[in-house]
Amino acid sequence: MQIPAMTQSLSWLNSMLTMFTQDEIVIPTKYREQVLETKSLLDTQDCSGLVNSILDFGMKEASNCDLVIETDNKGLNKTLNTWLKNINESLRGEIPVGYKALAKEYNRERYKGSSLLLLRTLWKEKDGWILPTKMWFVNGEDIIDADELNKDSDASEKVKTLNIKNYAIRLNKRKALILNNGGNEKLFVQRPYGSWGDFYTTPFIIQRGIFKNLKFLALLIQKGEFVVAKAIELLTVLKKGTEGLALKGSPDFIYSEDDLKKVKTDLKSFIQEKNSSKGVSVYATNFDTEIEHLIPDYEKALKDSLYSPIEKRILCGLGMVEIIDGATTSRKDAVLNPKPFASEFQGSAFDFATLIKDVADTILEKNKDLHRNFSKVSIRVNASPIKAFLSNDAKVLLRSAYDKGCLSKQTFVEVVGESNFEVEVERRKREKDSKIDDIMYPPVIQNMEATLDNLSPDSRNPEEIITEDKKGTEALNYKGM
Repeated sequence: MQIPAMTQSLSWLNSMLTMFTQDEIVIPTKYREQVLETKSLLDTQDCSGLVNSILDFGMKEASNCDLVIETDNKGLNKTLNTWLKNINESLRGEIPVGYKALAKEYNRERYKGSSLLLLRTLWKEKDGWILPTKMWFVNGEDIIDADELNKDSDASEKVKTLNIKNYAIRLNKRKALILNNGGNEKLFVQRPYGSWGDFYTTPFIIQRGIFKNLKFLALLIQKGEFVVAKAIELLTVLKKGTEGLALKGSPDFIYSEDDLKKVKTDLKSFIQEKNSSKGVSVYATNFDTEIEHLIPDYEKALKDSLYSPIEKRILCGLGMVEIIDGATTSRKDAVLNPKPFASEFQGSAFDFATLIKDVADTILEKNKDLHRNFSKVSIRVNASPIKAFLSNDAKVLLRSAYDKGCLSKQTFVEVVGESNFEVEVERRKREKDSKIDDIMYPPVIQNMEATLDNLSPDSRNPEEIITEDKKGTEALNYKGM
């Protein structure tokens, strides 16, 4: 029996209608489901390649910001900064040590997790100080409001206050551990994207609209792959004879129904034996059939114009906001403004510095009986700017400020030179002790001073002293120069 071309077109239409009505993007409403869906999306479904790449870049740069604790006491500065660089020293070999490793966990939970940052600290006496020897962030999906676990009290009618929050962590489906915010344990909490009175927060990915747009992009790509696969499946078309021969109706010129059925059966068997798509549709006629009769223009499912708007929404959610220059409304004049993105991650570095300051203030509070002279000391925690966001023009301005005496050497080395200040200081000491300053001293012809540098007066050579007639504008007429 001959199969008309319309049957294939209706079959295609039915497949398309089914494909676009069976899926729906659902954003979770419960806190734990939101966190789990967010992590799963970023771990396995970032088909754009944008979200993880841009977030990882910002998280890395924000985590690498230099932190320095400064007080009015030199001895206390050394103690606190030594602790800062050796956070989780007791866990060396199991996890990375230092504040930068802790900052990475902070940013990971802030941007790729729950955005509810609960820092647990365990305190112990060390070298005459009570210090937090273990510090880590709790997985956001395991954080529970402890009041919800108390069935004797009606937690729903309880008035929430800012300073009374009890936290618990999920151990398994039936058990939870209420955290003790006292004794040798102290909790520190930040909710950068939530109100002060909220217990749970909305993850960054969901709040910025990235979750929905990334889901939609994944759905588009999935449907596009389906369309292409369906189109390739329909490419298996047998062409035999011409339409003119079929119109004659003579059995001498056309295939019989039995012949057509046999051709279809043989071709299906051939394709299945070659491990092709199971159940491939086969269409056979007695005349030539153009491929456009059977397959719509499936290239539309792969065009960039279909995916570009979604990718732009994702970039906007990440802080790459699209703006239009001038008064024109032409899309060709639109550019991406990365300032919100840079401001977001610079703010993350400052928020982490604030968290470290809270811990440092707690250190002084817990040690006020052991070190009374430090009880009223004021602590400052300074975070350096993110170096990757500094343009060359900004560095030139900082250089100008340094030349005018408005910038310290430490800031200049760390920000403009992008080097570790303490390392540079030690290197300069070694260079001075080993007389490298004398060896690498500029040639006298480039020195506008009357004598060599006062750093090494014993190394002066009388023959190299520049006399009055060799200085100033007359130096141009001095042939020895």
